[in-house]
Amino acid sequence: MITTGSAARRATRGGRARPAANPLVIVSDRSRLLMVIVLVSCALTIALTRLFLALTGYPQIGNSTFHIAHALWGGLFLLAAGIVALVVQNRGAALAVALLTGIGFGLFVDEVGKFITQRNDYFFPLAAPIIYGCLVVILLVTELAGRHQLRSPRAHLLAAIDLSQTVADGTVTHTEMRAMSEHIRRARADGLDPASAALLDGIETALTRADQIDDTKTFSARTRHRLRELTERWLPADRARRGARLALLVFCLFGTVELVLLLVSAFQGGGMAEIFQITVGDRPLGRFGRGVEIATWALGFTVAVLSGMAIWAMRPKHLRREQALRYGYTALLVLLLLGNLLSSYVSQFTILAQAAVQVAALGLLARWDRATRPVEALSPSTGRPLPLPSTEQPRRQ
Repeated sequence: MITTGSAARRATRGGRARPAANPLVIVSDRSRLLMVIVLVSCALTIALTRLFLALTGYPQIGNSTFHIAHALWGGLFLLAAGIVALVVQNRGAALAVALLTGIGFGLFVDEVGKFITQRNDYFFPLAAPIIYGCLVVILLVTELAGRHQLRSPRAHLLAAIDLSQTVADGTVTHTEMRAMSEHIRRARADGLDPASAALLDGIETALTRADQIDDTKTFSARTRHRLRELTERWLPADRARRGARLALLVFCLFGTVELVLLLVSAFQGGGMAEIFQITVGDRPLGRFGRGVEIATWALGFTVAVLSGMAIWAMRPKHLRREQALRYGYTALLVLLLLGNLLSSYVSQFTILAQAAVQVAALGLLARWDRATRPVEALSPSTGRPLPLPSTEQPRRQ
């Protein structure tokens, strides 16, 4: 085991600090924000494209010889994203790159049915699960990036250097200055080589001389403040709990009723054969589709059980906060990550509307979680968070 003392002795030699180990990959301090933009813009592009084509009767751009598929426009958006990333140096360029990437990939992957079939079948049933699976992968990358950003002093060093660009642009705000100061403090926690330390000294000197913009009076800051006020006023903790409980009740009832109807139909005249008289577009449900449908029903019942356990733990007079959050988050994430992936084979792109409702329910649960989360207190001696008191109510003996 390597102790802190031995690490500190190794980090210094001859009175000079050695640089902290530089990881192979350092995740950007804005990775989660940028990936969320990619995810949302990609999902909206797919949904709006499918809706537009359905409302307009699936028009085609071209003539008897040419057909300009919207995958080509997606490629142009992806090319524009790459050019902006390579050419534009401003810090705000990353936001444009994330937006262009999401739109471009959404237009491209929307035509995946044409790429995996011999007949260039845009309506191939497996296209919807593949597209939804791509969205799930982007979501997982978003979460993974968020968990690994700013994990080392070197990452804080690069974050401070990146933010210092706003000083050169003359657009630095109070919030960005506080963020730079915090990055500098954490970057120095593990010892820096003289060159890196000099870089941070220069940034600190620049901060004392920079003209600051009061970002509390900007339109975006006022909008965020107004939204925060409206959320606290119209969605207090108890109302968020009741809303999340109601949403989970709907999912619980839906899964239970679906299972009951399945069992009743199985013991009637037609049996299981009549249950599987389902078509996807103009195609009957094949063996693969029947397997997917059975797995979907089983997963729906699992979600119903988890939702019921969360509802039971949310009872006002017998509240079990940790259990309610554990079961509620699990039920909703199982729906979003697996349930919708399977359901999309039959439901196709109506699953995006269902996913929006599930995300809203997840937002209610997260709102209740944040509003009732105990505030961490720091130990005066170590500076580390003190153990939080349990929020569980004592069980009756």
